[in-house]
Amino acid sequence: MLKWKKNIKRYCFAGFLLLFFALALQVDRAAAETDSGIAEMEMDFQAEAKSETAEEILPHGEDFDLEARSGLRTFFATLGGTIQENYTMIMDSFHEKYAEFVQFLFDEYIFALIPQVPQKEYKIDVVGENLLLLKSSIGSGDSLGSLLNGWISFSTILNLVEESKSVYSLTALKAGRPCSFLIDLDDNSLQKFEYEFDDTHKVIIQKTEDGHKVAFEEIIYDYELKFIEGTVTSNFYNAVIDLGENAVFAIRLADVFTFDIDFAREIKEGDKFYALVEKKSRDGNFNGYGRIIAARFINDGASYEGFLFYDSEEEGKLSYFDRNGKALQKAFLRTPVHFTRISSRFTSARKHPILGITRAHPAIDYAAPKGTPVMAVGDGTVTRAAYTGGYGHLIILKHRGGLETQYAHLSGYAKGVRSGAKVSQGQVIGYVGSTGLSTGPHLDFRIKKGGKFVNPDHIIIPSKAPLRADQMEEYGLTVQKLDLLLQGKEDVKEFNAENWLNGLR
Repeated sequence: MLKWKKNIKRYCFAGFLLLFFALALQVDRAAAETDSGIAEMEMDFQAEAKSETAEEILPHGEDFDLEARSGLRTFFATLGGTIQENYTMIMDSFHEKYAEFVQFLFDEYIFALIPQVPQKEYKIDVVGENLLLLKSSIGSGDSLGSLLNGWISFSTILNLVEESKSVYSLTALKAGRPCSFLIDLDDNSLQKFEYEFDDTHKVIIQKTEDGHKVAFEEIIYDYELKFIEGTVTSNFYNAVIDLGENAVFAIRLADVFTFDIDFAREIKEGDKFYALVEKKSRDGNFNGYGRIIAARFINDGASYEGFLFYDSEEEGKLSYFDRNGKALQKAFLRTPVHFTRISSRFTSARKHPILGITRAHPAIDYAAPKGTPVMAVGDGTVTRAAYTGGYGHLIILKHRGGLETQYAHLSGYAKGVRSGAKVSQGQVIGYVGSTGLSTGPHLDFRIKKGGKFVNPDHIIIPSKAPLRADQMEEYGLTVQKLDLLLQGKEDVKEFNAENWLNGLR
């Protein structure tokens, strides 16, 4: 069956070539030699049953239409999974002037000839002499075997999967993750296959003299320090978006001050923020944010500052401190969800919206869209993660000092969250929902101390340890330098954050 399918593809390809050259013979053969040694042709082609004519689609300049050529490349790349032998001849035999005609042919005729061409799309770059880089992404149902079939023998694929097991399993590729193929047109061979299984690491299958080998590499990004400042007009999130930044930066900045500022309730119009943040890029394209090196937030007239420095307790860990060396991080986060509003407060008497009876509501309700991530407010152990009557999907965490936190009405649990599991402060443990006795999506958040419910707004949470006395001299110099950058008095382009941090070790 496989052989029969391959023959059909070959016949389709041959048919396409015959049609292609038949059309080309209609071109005026009177031509002059060009720089590439290929004759320029005058065309008199009119598409049947089409409104466009050759004159309408042919370019009138000498500009090279890379996208047009890439279109035909995509077709050949997907036809049976291999580049055909005649590929180079066809592409090189076309003068750049007629690239749009190639695109027209591709758009109007190719899929009529071969309707079952695979649907995966590739972005194709010429990266060297006779070398093409096909970039795409993993589709639903893709496997290493389906992607590399035709390039590498099945037995080799099995060996590569087995070889990689100790580092990463290639048996379950993640849909949507980037992948690429480096093709050598001299022998139509796969030189290299890359698959980025997360934002920091990739799998590489490389051709060698002995066959193919698998390797794992860290993804390298370029980092550039940027100064960002803004003013809140309607809300903090919109203020960030109006600057051309995205939600990730808003969350990162909120995380710096989350122990001192409640971003759900305390943000005021006119609040100001300033930040020194690393921006990541690959191949010149923005690819996310790195560390926030320093930040200042003016909230309702009060100034809060955070400077990145090496922790006094954990070797090599970076934490945020105020200008006096006091840690910003506390045992608990102020809120378990970002950028939400309070729909119901802690009270000893509230009429239940469903039961209609008045009783205590020893919780704070945070209204938020279904699916909003819910974070553990502190390090702890999961003692319950199950559906619990009117609470719906419920998570209970046990913390040090006789503290317990509860998260109710969830739509579901994060991966790995089960009874007995350890969780870290800020770790996503579940998602906002409306399960149990609930009138709409919200998080019911409760804290117990010594077995009794306490108001989360009133509980006093201790801070982490401050910097040691022997760290303060160096830290003082750090604050002076970063403060000048935050005020815009020094150019951030002249400040290398990585070298600075390495110098502090």
